Amino acid sequence: MFMANRRKDLMELGQALSLADLEQVRFIAHRLKGAAGSYGFAGIEELARALELAGESGDQPGAEQLVEAYRELVEALEVRFI
Repeated sequence: MFMANRRKDLMELGQALSLADLEQVRFIAHRLKGAAGSYGFAGIEELARALELAGESGDQPGAEQLVEAYRELVEALEVRFI
């Protein structure tokens, strides 16, 4: 469930960036930050915090770079249940 939601976040972030809707980017990043923190994914939480700030400040190029970094992180992430 966690990973399915993160892939959904990526789709939504891509759509928001294509529309230059940085308020939506901020909203998604805030949601992501909370989810990542709840599951103990500190790296994703930090990236989401930076993305949230990029959205707040209207930094489209910065947001695009952070979303790409997030995409790479999600693609490399493997969740294992013990």
